[in-house]
Amino acid sequence: MSTLWTPGGEIPVDRNAPAEPTPTPTPDAGNQASRDQTPGDQISDDQLDQMRRQLLEAPAADVIAQHLMAFYELAAMHLSSDEPRLPDAKLAIDAIEAVLTGLAGRLGPAEEAIGGAVPQLKMAFVEASDRVAD
Repeated sequence: MSTLWTPGGEIPVDRNAPAEPTPTPTPDAGNQASRDQTPGDQISDDQLDQMRRQLLEAPAADVIAQHLMAFYELAAMHLSSDEPRLPDAKLAIDAIEAVLTGLAGRLGPAEEAIGGAVPQLKMAFVEASDRVAD
């Protein structure tokens, strides 16, 4: 059994649960994204419903914090690459700050941890800017 990480803890995800049969789609059913996928990439309606239920079980603050951590990782990747992509890193850092400012006091314990990591990103941004300037 796999898990989905959230700041509030791991959420079990049973990937081996038997899937219920799905109805045969009509020729115009689905959106363009699902039509562009190969058969092995498609997610069944039951799997999608299960993922939605699991997401609904998690507190919204935890899910938002998890997305902020993804922004953090995005910024860090852009800053640590051989050729730093400073505009992209800045956008990710600004997104973190915008959400933290807009939701101040509403993200629970993760808010302090993420807020404390922003200065580290800013320092890494300055260091990457210096590397690019050299």
